[in-house]
Formats: sequence, structure tokens, C-alpha cells
Amino acid sequence: MKRESTALMVLLVMTLGARAGVAEEAFVLRDHVTLSASDRLRGEFVGWFDPAGPSSNNNYSFFANRLRFGGTFSVPMLEVVVEGQDTELVNLPGATSINTGPGTKGLGPLGPGAIYYANTMTRDQGEVFLHLGYATVREFGLPGVSVRGGRFGYNNGLEKPAKDPTLLWLQRTRISQRLIGNFDYTNVGRSFDGVQALYDHGPFNLTLMGSHPTAGGYNVNANHEIGKVDLAAGTASLVEPQGLQPTSAQFFYMYYGDRRGLLVTDNRPRTPPAGQTCNTGSNGYRIRSCDHNDIAIHTVGVNAVHVEDIGPGKMDRRAVRRLASPASHRVGLRPGGRIPTAGRRAAAVAALRLLPWIGR
Repeated sequence: MKRESTALMVLLVMTLGARAGVAEEAFVLRDHVTLSASDRLRGEFVGWFDPAGPSSNNNYSFFANRLRFGGTFSVPMLEVVVEGQDTELVNLPGATSINTGPGTKGLGPLGPGAIYYANTMTRDQGEVFLHLGYATVREFGLPGVSVRGGRFGYNNGLEKPAKDPTLLWLQRTRISQRLIGNFDYTNVGRSFDGVQALYDHGPFNLTLMGSHPTAGGYNVNANHEIGKVDLAAGTASLVEPQGLQPTSAQFFYMYYGDRRGLLVTDNRPRTPPAGQTCNTGSNGYRIRSCDHNDIAIHTVGVNAVHVEDIGPGKMDRRAVRRLASPASHRVGLRPGGRIPTAGRRAAAVAALRLLPWIGR
């Protein structure tokens, strides 16, 4: 009886071990990991208008290489993405392209190469940094709901890409990144450190995002986030619904907050009149160099795209409209926190991107 019990126990252990072995063999790591790499080599040849100054350099050329490399680990409930980037710039224009000092009109950097140089003051520059590093949790009991956290990319207008190739092209070239985007035109680009939640089901998508942008853009020192810039966005998208294909429509809200105390660009005088200071009268908010309070911009709007097959070709109709005047104010100036002149100016700048328009 004892031998039979021992034999039964051994058989049970062997059976469980065999099942465990099968389970272990069922999960093969390489089946869930994807490695990726891409490289972009670009030469830029710049003729940046006429600076009207003998000491200014507005004609130059430089070369750039952007290498991205990383991997993705994916299982049904979780996806982890890590991607590094190495940007190298060679033969940037020197100090004369910044267009400041004697012999210039002080118009600022002359073209993209000059902006790269102005950020680091180095003609040959490069840096390796983390471009993407995020985890997405999905399929956790709420169908269509997923949550992402970490450093990710975000292009407003592409929250739900269309399947129709013509509509997708319009989304990418006419709608996407009009207010927030990865800025991949530059050789550095930009990412966002924060969280994103979305619900995606059928033709409907709801995306919420809150983040701080990374430096990037024209600055190769792109690894650090700009902690004093706050971004928030909420977008409801309806893409290719039944009976309205191919059509895309969106309602969106976006918030931009800047706590860096920078000198803003608007239509107020830069410096106080002769004999006055920032403490004279209302100069604290009427003079740009005196105003270093926080900025907040709220934008609400809609966009719609429709493609019509007209026989030998296709015609598209697109519209973007501002539903409410974007509220722009400098926080803490006076009750309501609004600037009569500069607030309208900043609102007008935001509105320029949202006026009704018909595509070609």
C-alpha cells in the first residue's frame, strides 16, 4: 500500500512537471519580442532670405543622421516599448548665422541650421537619448479600454487612423499635429512624459492625455522633460462610421500651461517708455519685459474630413472650426488674470490654426 501511494505520488509529480514543462515551452520569449531599427540621413541646403547685414550668414548647408533603435515586448494584456535615438549633426553654420551683434540687423537665427547651433553653440553636435519608453495595459476587463504611461509619442488628429488610404493621407497631412505633435520634421523630434487613456470601439475613439513635453525640437539635448510646461488634451473621434465612409470627424479640447516665466512674443512694447520702469503704472502687464507670469491657453474645436469618389478621381472636403474663443491669460496679474492686448493676440495666434478652411 505504501509502495502504491509512493508510486502514485511520483506519477502525480511527474504529471505536474510535464504540464509545467508544456506551459513553459508554450511561452517563447522571442515570439513576444520585436526588435526594430531605422536610420534617416538628410542633407539640408539653406538660403534663408536676405538678412541685409554683411556679417550675417543666410546661405549654408549641413548634414544630419537620425538613428532609432529599440524593441517591443507584447503579450495580450501588456505592451512595453523602449526606443533610443542618436542624432548627429555635421557642419552647422557658425555664430554669424544667429544674426546678432555688429554688422547685423538682429533678426535672430537664420533658418533651421542656425537654430540647432543656437541651442548648443557647436557646429558638430550629437547625443544619444531615450526617445520612447512606455508601458500599455489593455484588455483588463473593460473591452476597448487601455492605459499608457511613460515617454510616448502623440500627434493630435491621429488618435484613430483611418483605414481608407486617401482619408488616412488627409489625416496625416492636413489634420495631424496642427496643435500638438512629435515634430518629426526636425532631426531630433519630441516625445511626451505622462499618461494616456483611451477607449476605442468600432468607429469611435476617446483619447485623454496629460504630459510634459521633452526638450527636443531643434535641441539635441533632448533627454530631459520640460517640467514647467503642462499639456492636456481630450479628443472624441468618429472615423469611417457605417454609411458615412470615408469620413472622419473630431471634437477636441487642448490645454497649454507654461510656468517658465519666458519673454512672450506679442504686440505689446518690449521695454518701458523712457523715464519709466516696470513698476510705473500698469507696466507690470502692459510691457513684455516686465511680464514673466504664467501662461494658460485653452482651445476647443472640431474638424471634419470627407472624401467623395467623383469617377476618375476623388474630391475631399475638410473643415476646422473654433467653437469658442481660446482663453489665453497670464496667471496672477489681477482678478480674472487677463491681459486686454496680449490675451487677444495669443488667442488670435491660436485661432489662426482653427479657422474654417477648404482643402485643395
